[in-house]
Amino acid sequence: MKKRILIFVIFLFTFFIFPEKSLGAVYTLNPVQKGNLIEVKIFLNTEGKEVNALDGVVSFFGPVAVKEIYDGKSKVAVWIKKPSEREKGKISFSGIIPGGTKEEGEVFTLYFTVLKTGKLEMATEGTAYINDGTGGSLLMSETKVTLAVSFEKEKVDEITLPSDTTLPRITEKIIAQNEAMFEGKPFLIVRAKDDESGVSDISFLSLENEGEVENLKDDERFRVIEIPHPLLDSDMTSFLYVQVRDRAGNAIVAEVSSPEALISKLSPFSFENWFRKWWGFCILIVLLLLAGFFARRIIRRHGSFS
Repeated sequence: MKKRILIFVIFLFTFFIFPEKSLGAVYTLNPVQKGNLIEVKIFLNTEGKEVNALDGVVSFFGPVAVKEIYDGKSKVAVWIKKPSEREKGKISFSGIIPGGTKEEGEVFTLYFTVLKTGKLEMATEGTAYINDGTGGSLLMSETKVTLAVSFEKEKVDEITLPSDTTLPRITEKIIAQNEAMFEGKPFLIVRAKDDESGVSDISFLSLENEGEVENLKDDERFRVIEIPHPLLDSDMTSFLYVQVRDRAGNAIVAEVSSPEALISKLSPFSFENWFRKWWGFCILIVLLLLAGFFARRIIRRHGSFS
């Protein structure tokens, strides 16, 4: 009994004293003031380690307000939690870098509006994950930056973000089905990329009749969705479209699927799905069989048609 207690105490000591390994990787901040706008690029420096996931918080204190967050040039390909000010003075985020990376790269860019002259203090903290199959978390070194900011009253109406006139790209749009998700119902997966301001949102539209993609750009019936998005029964007999919009307002629309294509993507082992796909053919076969049956009866009764 004493031996077990000793082992347990040693375990607790190890857990609390050495909770995570220390990693040379660090977030670096590069703030630059341009008039009443402050641009802060947040970079990931892996110090030669291969990282495939990360999370973190950028804290700030000073006479500023978050105007926008651009992630178009980010090393992060899949955001689990997009950078956002979920708590006052704190930008939290987490994401995945498929395949991992050893290279330094941008995570996102913050844009602040200067409210008055003063001092902006910023700090980062976070965790990186080494691409070695263990999934172990590794603490990142803390970074702190202080910047003296000045408010230019005469330029209060001249706050402009970098221009972005490039359309986002839809890299993948698929209908999938898995018994472990959404009670086995089909769902939509869309992946998109914007190389400048970053993807703002993805919207979905289901139409009874086929529409022209170009005419749907400003359709107010599009509704913002989370990905993956479960499909309704009514969606399965409709034409499906997605709209991807970047943070600058540029949008692109694409057709996801037609009713015929949707039916073919459903589980081949479902009698209901099989019937929906082949019902017309089945009716034709039944009619031909009935016609043959009655024709044989007529021939037998009269011997011939002569």
